[in-house]
Amino acid sequence: MSAWWQMRCDDGHGWSVFVEDDSREPDATQLNCPEDDSPAVTATCLPIADRVQISMLPAAWEREGRVGRADEYFLEVRSILDSSRMLKTTTTMSWEDVIKYASMFRDIPWDLAERRWARMFSKARE
Repeated sequence: MSAWWQMRCDDGHGWSVFVEDDSREPDATQLNCPEDDSPAVTATCLPIADRVQISMLPAAWEREGRVGRADEYFLEVRSILDSSRMLKTTTTMSWEDVIKYASMFRDIPWDLAERRWARMFSKARE
């Protein structure tokens, strides 16, 4: 998984570096201060939080030059830390609706997203 690294040099400058693999440390150039090129004296790894990834999936189909469901979308939310944890609408919605519902999952942890999804998209609605 990804992680942020926060560094600080002897001159009190602070900077952050994003790495795609949290088992990997920043490379030698990233460990030098971007302001004065002095080396980092502290480096802290901050693993990425388990927030949801939000996707709007087009429902459009195409056959022999014809396009259907061109302005319909599915909403999908997925755990950043475990991509097998995923929820997706079973019915399509308009662009405006998918934006409205997606905004309700902004910056929340996965466990809260699951509970919110259950309330919003119960079997009675779908």
